[in-house]
Amino acid sequence: MAHIFKKYDKETKQKGIFVITHKEVDIFNYIPAKLSDFYYIGVHYGSAAHLRGAVKQSYQDFCMGAKSTVSFAGEEPFRIPYNSRAFTPAYFSEDKSIPKYWDIINISRNANVKRLDQFLAAVRGLYDTGNILKVLLVVPGCHNEKPHTHFVDIVKVYEKMFTRKERESFTLMRLSPELGFLGISPSTIAHFYKSSKAFCLLSSAEGESRVIHEALLCGLPVVCYSGLLGGGRDYLNRSNSSQFNDYNQIHASLADAARRAGNELVVDTESMANELSEIKTIPKLKQLFVEMYNKDNNIFDGELINVDELNLRLPAHYLEVPWNTEHGNGVTADIVSKEQMKIFIKELMK
Repeated sequence: MAHIFKKYDKETKQKGIFVITHKEVDIFNYIPAKLSDFYYIGVHYGSAAHLRGAVKQSYQDFCMGAKSTVSFAGEEPFRIPYNSRAFTPAYFSEDKSIPKYWDIINISRNANVKRLDQFLAAVRGLYDTGNILKVLLVVPGCHNEKPHTHFVDIVKVYEKMFTRKERESFTLMRLSPELGFLGISPSTIAHFYKSSKAFCLLSSAEGESRVIHEALLCGLPVVCYSGLLGGGRDYLNRSNSSQFNDYNQIHASLADAARRAGNELVVDTESMANELSEIKTIPKLKQLFVEMYNKDNNIFDGELINVDELNLRLPAHYLEVPWNTEHGNGVTADIVSKEQMKIFIKELMK
C-alpha cells in the first residue's frame, strides 16, 4: 500500500515522505516525474523474492527492508533497515499472568506455501503416539482462494483426520474475509499468543514473517524449518526456537517446543522489544529520516503522520484508505489501477 508518512508543506516547501510496497514498483513508474520535487519516495520490501537483488527504481529515494529480505543489484538507495515487523504494536508483549491454555499455536493463511497440510499431518503424528497436545490453528480467510494455490478444503480434511474427541484438543479457527484482512482484531490475536506455550510456522520462505516476531514479543519460542529463507530466522537461536531440518520431523519439534517452552526455551522479550516494538522503533525511524534529509541538504522537522499500525500499513494490510476501492485487488490496499493512482496523487497534493 502506498503509505503517506509526511505531507508536502506548501508554506515551508519541506518535502513530504511516502512509501510503496514492492508489489507497486511497476505501476509507480507512471507517476508524474515532478512528484519527486515534493516527496521522498521509498519502497518497503516484505518478500523473500528480493533477497538476491532488487533494482533501485528511477523514482526511489530510500528503501525499507532488512538485509535478510532485500539486497540490491547495483546502486543501493538510502536504507532504513526496518520492515513492517519492526513496528509491532505494544500489546504484543509477554504477560506471564495469563494461563497457557494451548501448547502450540499456528497463525497462517491457507496458501499452499504455508504448508498447513503438513501441519495437520504433524499434529496427527503427535496424536497417534499418544501425545495429545492442545493446539490452536488460526486461518484467516481470503477472497481469492483457489484450489491450485490454497488449501481450500482444510476444514473438511481437518474433520476427516481428527475425531470429535481429538478436536476438543485441536482447535481450527477459520476466519471470514468479510471481517477484514485478518478477520479478527490484532489485539485478540495477541491474547491467543499469550495463552500459548510455543508458536509454529512451516513456510520454507518468508519475507519478514510478521507472525514469528509477534510471537517472540509475546514470549513464545518458535518452531520452524532450519532452512527458512528471508527474515524469519533473524532473531532465532537455540535458546528461543526448535528448528527442524526435515519436514518429516515437524511433530518431533512441536513436542520438543511444548515440553521445553518456558524452561530451556526462553525468549529475551526485552531485547526483542528494542528491535521490534513500535514504542522503541518509531523514534529510531525519525532519526533515520533526519539522516536522509541531511544527505539531501534538507531539514526534517521530526513530524510524521499515520504512524499507528505501521505493521499493517506498510505491507498494504491496512484497508481503510481512500484509494482502496473496487478498482483494487480485493485483498490488500495495494495500488494496482490508474483509478487508484489518481485518488492517491490527489491525496498527496491536498
